[in-house]
Amino acid sequence: FIGTGYKRQASAMEHSNYSSMSSMTVTTVTTGEDSSSSCAEEDSSLYSKTMQHPNRRLSKRASFSDAASTILAKPSYRFNTRSSLPWGHRPHPVLGVSCLCYLLIVPYLLPCYPVAGGMFILTTLCSYCSDHLYTGLDSMAHMFDKLVAPTTFFFAVRAIYSTGGLKWAITSHIAVAFHILAMSAAKQNNYWGFVLHHTLWHVVGVGLMVACCIANDTMTECIVPGKQEDMGLWYGL
Repeated sequence: FIGTGYKRQASAMEHSNYSSMSSMTVTTVTTGEDSSSSCAEEDSSLYSKTMQHPNRRLSKRASFSDAASTILAKPSYRFNTRSSLPWGHRPHPVLGVSCLCYLLIVPYLLPCYPVAGGMFILTTLCSYCSDHLYTGLDSMAHMFDKLVAPTTFFFAVRAIYSTGGLKWAITSHIAVAFHILAMSAAKQNNYWGFVLHHTLWHVVGVGLMVACCIANDTMTECIVPGKQEDMGLWYGL
């Protein structure tokens, strides 16, 4: 009877030990599966985050190059009365005031370059109508602004080159870069980026021209000494 009792007790202890070991094995397997799945999820999320940033950079580069090609190589862009802004009519007062900054250069240009000065007066009107009054709306103001702006830019660069030389004329690329960045922001539906860069396109361009005219005293000296023979018919434009 005692031997039988010992045997039953030993078998019960073996059964409990086997059950605890099997439960530990299941727990270990389950925990391993959970950890492996969590690691896989972390790896996938890390991969997706890593791949998102190059895609964003590529999209920004694509929009920048697209904006530059639109300005340089698409004639239909100039004769289009439709607005290219995806957010509709959202005029910003800072951008509207920056359009009036073009008038600051007029007193410096009129004595020596009356045509360029007159073009800036016309540009001020077209820019204010296109970028503020009718921004985001279809209007003829957009077409006039796109046609007048490059003509004014041509006379402006010529006036700055004849006044301050090549070193001042090269600075026009800074203003053009802001203009391209503004168009790129519009293609990305970035309202505040557009307002910032388009405002800088106006302010920086005019500011550099005023600085050139002040530095070279354009009120009394229309042409840099020694460049009269290079100007020819350009004098007075």
